[in-house]
Amino acid sequence: MKTLAEITTWLKTSDHIKTILVEIENVAIGSGQSATFYLSNRPFVTAASDTPSSISYDPCLVGGVSFSETLSLDSSISLGYGDLELDNTGGAKDAWINYIWVNKPVKIYIGDPRWTRADFRLVFSGLISDISSRSRESLNLILVDKLQRLNNPISETVLSSAALGSDTLIPVVFGECFNVSPLVVSSATLTYQVHTGAIEDIIEVRDNGAPVSFTKDLTDGKFTLNQAPFGQITASVQGAKRGVNYYNTIPNIILDIVKNYGPTNTRLIDSDIDLTNFNTFNTVYPHPVGVYSTNRENILDVCNQLAASIGAQLTFSSLGLLKLVKIYYYSGVTYNISPEDIDLDSLQIQEKSVVRAATKIGYCKNWTVQDSGLAAGINPSSLALFNTEYLYSTDIVSINVLDYKLTVEPVAEDTLLITQAGAEWAADDRNALFGIPRTVYTVSGAAHLLPVELGDGVTLVNPRFGLSSGKLGAIISINRDWIMGKVEIGVLT
Repeated sequence: MKTLAEITTWLKTSDHIKTILVEIENVAIGSGQSATFYLSNRPFVTAASDTPSSISYDPCLVGGVSFSETLSLDSSISLGYGDLELDNTGGAKDAWINYIWVNKPVKIYIGDPRWTRADFRLVFSGLISDISSRSRESLNLILVDKLQRLNNPISETVLSSAALGSDTLIPVVFGECFNVSPLVVSSATLTYQVHTGAIEDIIEVRDNGAPVSFTKDLTDGKFTLNQAPFGQITASVQGAKRGVNYYNTIPNIILDIVKNYGPTNTRLIDSDIDLTNFNTFNTVYPHPVGVYSTNRENILDVCNQLAASIGAQLTFSSLGLLKLVKIYYYSGVTYNISPEDIDLDSLQIQEKSVVRAATKIGYCKNWTVQDSGLAAGINPSSLALFNTEYLYSTDIVSINVLDYKLTVEPVAEDTLLITQAGAEWAADDRNALFGIPRTVYTVSGAAHLLPVELGDGVTLVNPRFGLSSGKLGAIISINRDWIMGKVEIGVLT
């Protein structure tokens, strides 16, 4: 496979011939049969030495092969989407409407018809959402990124108990969580459960807020009271343990969840993940967190809550690898975008961010708020912990209070961080990003910018809008059309 640098250089040449190869695996075509589809925008046959060998691609791609993806400025979930338009003149492919395309793996490669198949570079690895038709003469395969594989319940393990009912889910817990409500496994034996498997520790068990004696069963995520309960039982725990490893940092917990939870056939494996990226984030952002789930919460939602706690987001690279992206965290400048790299007069201002004067971070979540019924004699300082959902840390940008006439009482941003130090860092980090004016510029780029990735660093140079000396920024949106050789890029500076 050509390197990124080689592809970029090739796309800058005047005689390059863009050839798009699409491979879709295991499409159900009826009668228990499935097939792999090989599509292209021009005739192409693989060499005998290629893998797959001597395959003739169906040159049915017309119109465009497009895909759009975005990073949200508030770290909310943003799924990529796209489209493959296929020629269906005269209904030649009408039968395809009845094939099962949903959730089938699709890979898209770019290259030159004069190359071998091995030289083509992977530019997209995702899933087919479904097939549709926007006209009588065409079909459309709808693309989604592989984040869709995480759009499943984190757990569906139920407690086998006639008394509680077969639909009672066993909780799952990751990292360290304060004051969770455990599941009653057996009232007769005073047994409770906080996780579907092994956990690191049960720090303390309380009855109406007062510590009580208990026996741990860390192998099964359970504990047993040594006396009958008087009121509400809660516990502070350190959660999921895999082998000898207990994780309480965001990258490690996300890896554990996407590889070991949810439906078996949608779980990720190491080859689906940019492990270098996760290792780097684990070193740079070691802040401890905790999350407790008692219902069919979505894996993507849980992982996004974790990532958002440090201002990051989950996305898949063009090579189909899960990675964490954090706006304005990158090593060096990846691209220089000058007037010669974009269409004439395509540079525009899309929006300006709202400057903030303060950030308030919620941390150390109390998973069971108890504002009444607590045992007598509890220390007053502890009472505040039990009847408040979050502790808060606020960081103020004093100059902005004066210059922008802004309030120092912002809306709280609740996180899964558990320490004051982590919350103080998060508040300062958000102020560093949005405590100064930020501008989102959009440009229509030439073909050699097709390989850009979300989160890549750029220096944007242009005679307009104060960019004559260049401004450092990060790519937050990409809209590509591989056949047309066009890309629209959004850059936050």
